[in-house]
Amino acid sequence: ENKSDNYGVDTPMRIQIFSVQDIVKEAHIFEIEKERLKLQSWGSGAFGKYIAHVKMKPGVYRIVFYNLKDQPALSNTPMTLTMGRNPKSTPIQ
Repeated sequence: ENKSDNYGVDTPMRIQIFSVQDIVKEAHIFEIEKERLKLQSWGSGAFGKYIAHVKMKPGVYRIVFYNLKDQPALSNTPMTLTMGRNPKSTPIQ
């Protein structure tokens, strides 16, 4: 099966990223809303979907994830949101 054409179950979502500048001040730096996300990988017990690539300077951030639609097909599926960094990347100055 061609993974590039497979979306799996639609997972409408929105992500917002805020740079936390102090206890009461945040700057909105990124937002994305998607109706469909292509499957990036899958196996017998898990699947992965790529959401976005965001360049950020070192600092403190608040990330908000919104699930925009209930999906009964996923009601018994544990969900996690994982973020990482490319080990070959260098900090933005």
